[in-house]
Amino acid sequence: MPLHCPRFQPPLLAALLCALLPTPMVGAEVGREEGTVLVVRSEISGVGDARPARLVALHVPQGEPPTPFLPPGPFTATWKGFIEVDLRDRFQFAFEGTGKMTLTVEGKTALEADSQVPESLVGKRVRLNKGANRFEATYYGPGDGDATARLLWASTEFPLEPIPATVLTHSPTEGALLDFEARHRGRNLFVEYRCIRCHRPSEERPLHEDWIGPSLAGIGGRLHPSWITSWIENPRAMRPDSSMPRVLPKENPAQTARDIAAYLATLADATQAAVIEAAEGQATLGAERFESLGCIACHTLAGESDSVEPPRISLGPVAAKWKPGALRDFLLKPNRHYPMIRMPDFRLSEGEANALAAFVLSQAPPRLAPDSEPVADPEQGREALATLGCLACHDAPIENRATAPSLEAVFGSSSERGCLLDGASVDFSFSAEERADLQDFLASGPEALFRSDPVESAAHRLDHLRCNACHAIDGRGDVWTALRPPPERAEDSEAELELPEEGDAGQIVAIDQSRPSLTFAGEKLRPSALRAILRGECDPPPRPWLAARMPSFTECAELLADGLARTHGFGPEDPPRETPDPELAEIGRKLVSQSEGFGCTSCHGVGDRPPQAVFETMGVNLMLSAERSRKDFLARWLLNPLRIDPRSKMPRYSIDNKKTPLVTLLDGDAPRQFEAICQYLLAGRDILPPEETAAIPPDTPKH
Repeated sequence: MPLHCPRFQPPLLAALLCALLPTPMVGAEVGREEGTVLVVRSEISGVGDARPARLVALHVPQGEPPTPFLPPGPFTATWKGFIEVDLRDRFQFAFEGTGKMTLTVEGKTALEADSQVPESLVGKRVRLNKGANRFEATYYGPGDGDATARLLWASTEFPLEPIPATVLTHSPTEGALLDFEARHRGRNLFVEYRCIRCHRPSEERPLHEDWIGPSLAGIGGRLHPSWITSWIENPRAMRPDSSMPRVLPKENPAQTARDIAAYLATLADATQAAVIEAAEGQATLGAERFESLGCIACHTLAGESDSVEPPRISLGPVAAKWKPGALRDFLLKPNRHYPMIRMPDFRLSEGEANALAAFVLSQAPPRLAPDSEPVADPEQGREALATLGCLACHDAPIENRATAPSLEAVFGSSSERGCLLDGASVDFSFSAEERADLQDFLASGPEALFRSDPVESAAHRLDHLRCNACHAIDGRGDVWTALRPPPERAEDSEAELELPEEGDAGQIVAIDQSRPSLTFAGEKLRPSALRAILRGECDPPPRPWLAARMPSFTECAELLADGLARTHGFGPEDPPRETPDPELAEIGRKLVSQSEGFGCTSCHGVGDRPPQAVFETMGVNLMLSAERSRKDFLARWLLNPLRIDPRSKMPRYSIDNKKTPLVTLLDGDAPRQFEAICQYLLAGRDILPPEETAAIPPDTPKH
């Protein structure tokens, strides 16, 4: 089999695979949870804080607090937990960053690093036993400048790399975590339930997060009054995960709900959504889009059972909720009236939106018109809307006349009253655990609302936006794949796949449709690239062969990009791009070719030149590599892609991380060869395709 064939793997790889891939998470078998416990202590106030952390890494810019509950200034950070390995082996640990770090494993010193002493940055070899190895890493920030820390490891099987989240576990009963985790959950609840929209600070100060609700402008042209009435009467009865409270008075609440709905029905846009009759076959096309866009990962259809946690959102009530034409307009721009909405923007065409709306409505029970219109008073509804507190979160063309205690008063009062009471006038239906978490947060003071923590906020948003519905992370598979496993391909299949013609979704599906994992997103992608992905601004899209479509999350793109980078110990700014070494870059150009190198151009396009011999999978165009990926990560990926992503179809060409079978260039020295490829890729969009000896078919389609 030729070296450049995408099915090529060096001999013995199968036998060594278990030792070379990241260790699967085994902590769940013994009651441990993924990640570590991070304990932070301010050197100024002596106050401490703790929370779970995915990785032994951090980045805190000078002048910013290490956590929302601590002031800016010098601090120490200690990670506690276990490193899980499948086989006993000898490992080295290393430190990258500023300041100092010490590491102990099973009570023995494994690293004493000082960023000012280069020879101290890599520790001596220590033995890790099979299973869980208790560790503790303590970081001391620099006296001046940004605090940055990353803990790396190496073994006899792989060179230095950041310790992956998939091998880190911790005990959920760790004392520091039990002491502080509740107030972190309480802070997230305070933000998510928009408590500060009613309880404003006495002096306006910039808030790290200030979530708002949907605008009520034009709502009467979008939603049926009967649905609005039911929603106002009991939001959680209609959607259990709703953050909207029940705010109706105790006397005659049903009538008040009808009155408010009647007033909102008068708020219709002059240009109401046009009703477009669904053409024949629209629902069928919509069903295809419903599958290919992964709608099933977040939604169930009417009458469909659900075993997913957290439960998916039912689309059964769509006909009862949306007026004709309004559902299509919503799908075209979901965040038009609600910037913080979880529903992402797939940048649908009008035809796609029409088809999806036709399909979803065809699966929902038809709306039953009431026998008679309920008696309702829009003026009474207008008054109720102005005085019940609805306008603290929602925009409408009337003045908010509701009053509520200030933020300082809420934190200074007994936590066993107000919204936390059963049967409160503003009823969030909090669980007992949520009440306890909020009480714990209220006891800590309001300052945490004015301090940023992009790492914790990004983790909260990833959960809130249900990113795991489509993307695997830290060894947890995604919901979409669990619901629709990809068809298995016969191991001995040698059939070549035709490259898909543009717009031919049927052929595109024949190519591997795996979506990228989020495990290494903050380490792999440059922050500017991550922001562009989240905003839907990638041109060209990096994976045009996917039937799935990465939607836009414009409102939180900055926060997610910043938080994911900091999670891996990097700042929110792009690292500087190197100037390519011309000599090495020319060698790299040969190394990616089919005729002289590893055959990278079989699956990867290079600029305007398409991939030459796609088999089963395609790769991102090489001209995008430098603007998307951090160079250090790219070099590590080239050395052993399966160690980073066991699902990858990318071959591994160096079994020992030292030599490759391609000895005609750089004597087969693997690190030098992969550095040469990185130097070649630094040319970015000015990259020159390799000079192939084989003729390129003139009619090969571009991607």
